[in-house]
Amino acid sequence: MSGPNDDLLLAYLDTLFTKRIHSTFADDYKFTAANIWLLDFVNRTENMSSIKEELLDAGLDITFTCPSCGDVIEAEVQDTCFDWTNDSLSDGISSVITDIGCPHCDREYGVEVVAKPGEKDVNVLRHPHTEVKFRDNTFD
Repeated sequence: MSGPNDDLLLAYLDTLFTKRIHSTFADDYKFTAANIWLLDFVNRTENMSSIKEELLDAGLDITFTCPSCGDVIEAEVQDTCFDWTNDSLSDGISSVITDIGCPHCDREYGVEVVAKPGEKDVNVLRHPHTEVKFRDNTFD
């Protein structure tokens, strides 16, 4: 290694990868460990979309009272998640709508799941005052 900032880089790598094999090979080991760590990180981020899809396949369990008949509706709706890879937070907001039918009166409702940074909202479309109960799985 040779360069004007070698001592800074080595100090940084020393804090991340402190396992020394032998003083002769210590710097080589640190760079090898750093490369392995970076490759593993890249591999994990490339697989994030498939992990995300697997998590979302489970759906989101919701409960709300039918605005028409008052019966309790329990259903599983399509889930979504915030996309942290976008440059702007507003571009990462994601939403999905699932149609749900009341088992008592057969009335159809659109249920929207909105994923924002740090939280989710679930709303019954055209019924803004209907409370929807669900477990927020944003950080699962």
